Amino acid sequence: MIKRRDSSVKIVFSKNYFPKFLFFSVFISFLMILGVFAGVNYIANSVHTSYSAGEAIRGNIYLTLSNYPGESIFTSNFLGNTTLLSLIRNQSNLSEGVNYNCSSNGCLSDYSSSGVTQGLSLSSGAGSFVGFGIEGSQISVTDAQLKIISNAQSSCAPNLYVDVLDDGQDILANTQSNGLSCGLRYTGCYNPSNNNEASIVSGREYCEMINISAGPSFIVGGKIRMGSSGSNLTMSLYEESSGNLLGTCDIIQNTQVFQDLSCVIDYSSSNTKSYYICVTTSVDNNDKIGWETSTPNCGTAQGFGSFSSDFDLFAETMGYSGSPSFVVNNSEYEKIFSSTLSQTINDYIQDHYNGNCQNEKCFIPIRLYGGSQTISFEDSKINYESVSVPVESSNLYKLTYDSPKISATNLSLDISKANFVIPVGSTQTNFKLYLGETQLFKKDISIAKSFIFDITPKVVAFGQSARFKALSSTVNITSTIWEFGDGSSRQTINGSGAYHSYLDRNKSSFDLNVTAFSSNGLRATKQFKVFVGNPREIANQTILDYKKRVINITSKINSYPAWVIPKMNMILDLGNLTLKINSIESDYLNATVESEFQDVMVELIQLDMPVSIATVGSGENFPLSVGHENVNVNYLEQIENKDILDNAKLTDLVIGWMNSHFNPEISFKNVAKFNEFGTETFITLFTINTKPVDSVNTKTYLIFGQDIKNLGEYKSDYDVKSINTIGVNYVILDPSSSQTFEFLIEGDIDAESLGAYIAPSLSAINFDVNIGGECNLNNICDSNEDKQTCPEDCSNRWFKFTLIGWIILLIVGFIVYIILQEWYKRNYQKHLFPEINDLYNLVNFIYNARKGGVSDSEIKSKLRQQKWSGEKIRFAFRKIEGRRTAMFEIPLFTRREHKQIVTQISNRQASGVDARFIKRHSFV
Repeated sequence: MIKRRDSSVKIVFSKNYFPKFLFFSVFISFLMILGVFAGVNYIANSVHTSYSAGEAIRGNIYLTLSNYPGESIFTSNFLGNTTLLSLIRNQSNLSEGVNYNCSSNGCLSDYSSSGVTQGLSLSSGAGSFVGFGIEGSQISVTDAQLKIISNAQSSCAPNLYVDVLDDGQDILANTQSNGLSCGLRYTGCYNPSNNNEASIVSGREYCEMINISAGPSFIVGGKIRMGSSGSNLTMSLYEESSGNLLGTCDIIQNTQVFQDLSCVIDYSSSNTKSYYICVTTSVDNNDKIGWETSTPNCGTAQGFGSFSSDFDLFAETMGYSGSPSFVVNNSEYEKIFSSTLSQTINDYIQDHYNGNCQNEKCFIPIRLYGGSQTISFEDSKINYESVSVPVESSNLYKLTYDSPKISATNLSLDISKANFVIPVGSTQTNFKLYLGETQLFKKDISIAKSFIFDITPKVVAFGQSARFKALSSTVNITSTIWEFGDGSSRQTINGSGAYHSYLDRNKSSFDLNVTAFSSNGLRATKQFKVFVGNPREIANQTILDYKKRVINITSKINSYPAWVIPKMNMILDLGNLTLKINSIESDYLNATVESEFQDVMVELIQLDMPVSIATVGSGENFPLSVGHENVNVNYLEQIENKDILDNAKLTDLVIGWMNSHFNPEISFKNVAKFNEFGTETFITLFTINTKPVDSVNTKTYLIFGQDIKNLGEYKSDYDVKSINTIGVNYVILDPSSSQTFEFLIEGDIDAESLGAYIAPSLSAINFDVNIGGECNLNNICDSNEDKQTCPEDCSNRWFKFTLIGWIILLIVGFIVYIILQEWYKRNYQKHLFPEINDLYNLVNFIYNARKGGVSDSEIKSKLRQQKWSGEKIRFAFRKIEGRRTAMFEIPLFTRREHKQIVTQISNRQASGVDARFIKRHSFV
């Protein structure tokens, strides 16, 4: 229970009424009370005294606790440790309120507030706490957000962590990359001395399981041998534990016969995890990758879980950017943890307070930690309802963490649950137990010489007789004693193996204790965890999991706009899936033999139940002309029933007209369903804003480029019309005001492929729609050209000027051009790079990459993957090479400017600049 502490108690002693000796007595009593209410009293122990190396210490200890911190740690002179609270919770015979009491209900963390805060300072390795505060009853949280701004330094380790709820589970980290590799390459089990190769064929993924540290984005790739031509290789990143696809990227065509190829996947992880790095192709052109099958194997081309190969694949992490700032809100939180921030907080309030914060303020803790830095908070708010009345609070509180306090009398604790293991080769003669800094007791023990061993299997089927075997690489095991942990009789075996069947339906794991004896008289004892399962249990768990998925997916669907929900439900067919799950559950309940439970599992596997849904891609406020390559002006011709001979020119005229009279924008969201081993975008949401910039006096159309009536859904009735012959939709616009159109299309389609555009009536375009004519632009008015069809060749307007006039005009024009050139260069550069250091850093990155052997095409590809625009990339390359950066340039100051660029590169290098990686400037 998180408690509010907003008041303090002051005790005032008046010298007129209390003699000094009474004051002193009260003070001593106060100290004694503190001692009584914050201590541990060791009573006794029943710890065993004889062990073999490798065993865990066994026996009980007896304590009396008075308001003692639950997070105090038990340690010993052997391996292992645990907190007081964890050890208590691991006792099967103890209950809160019966055997012990906590300062907070459920022994949950306790926080107090020192007031509202706008920021805090972090020391490296230390954490600080802030949190939202909620008051009222019948609480239901509807929204929450927090913007975090930090001045942390750039690093290859996460420089800022945010642990919402301070439970060590859903931890956010800075997700912004500095665009540079940290230089450490991670690989799987592939042997680089191998010479065998596998051809990469379409329809198959070649994967390697690799353990990768935290990073804001990953560089993934492999050493590829070039095939014939036109390869189309794609890298994929999957989470090893779930098989979920985390991201993909395309790698460029080889420039050498055999080389490392890689690309960047923008997936962020705050901790070290295992992943599948996979390569696949859509074109069979005999590209090859290193392949070997010698053990150990971490790779596969046969599906996850089947390790039979290894491939020459790798991964690198990119560095975290300095001065990170990011927003923690519903959408960002859901992208990472499949649950919105408000849902997470609401669950916390319900679990910890039963939704009631009437008598005391409920704090929702947020722990921040990382390197030394200063953090400020902006736009903090939490929205909730109290007795159905909406409440919004923008206060963020500075919190102090207090460990839950435990009190108990003559508490008996089984110390074996702490798992203090005696290491092989130990020479200790006693066991010492500590709680915090206090030594509770010291007891003499004897440790017999021992050896290391393991057992197999550790996973068995329910009810089946399995042969367990003890294995050691150092001794010959001649006999064993088996205690299977399920209440069955101990088995003493003359040999290393024993047969056993687990029949307990109430547990899925058991603690197996094995004592092994070697041929040279040594003895070793060790405990193992054995997992037991059967079709019945697995089917039951799967049914429960599928039901949870339906609830989770339904909740996520309901988080989208109301007009989208019916279409999502129809596409995902959750209603029908629910009926099928219920039908399969009925079969499960009627099943009696193993074969019937197996049939149930087959049905569940064939159901193809999605794991979750989420927005996997989005774009905001792109110019509508981003899809100009897919604009089809035939639609405009069919709407007006006219035919234009030169569609290419008409397309240019229409796009030019649209951009002159409107500033239209398009936004989109790709929503995908996640299956067990893949992701499929099933719906794309679009918003088009027309945004006229001047008055238009002609009929104007918004042509959607698709048959949305049949392929999707409109938010409203926009009086949409269709072209009869092909079904493409359009609306007649009101050009006097900006209009918004929202719609969705089934499947995966981006803004460029949509092909939407705004167009006027053909009569408003300065293009003769009735006369085809010819115009060869040769400055001669040929017989088949006239002023209407070819004004460029046939116009009789010309300019006469005297020779002196021409000379003066040329001189003035030259001066004006120089002024215009320099003004444009500086403003164009400032437009692209408001901070000049951004340009110098980008140029320095290009220099370093060239120096590292990376080709210019690879550099450009990596920069594009890091969201650098093509315009900025082109500008930076021209800058480093001393070429013109925009308009045709008279090179009066180019050498001086290029020398400045070289100086800036030199300032960023430990040694001098190598001219080989800066091309000679030319005035192209």
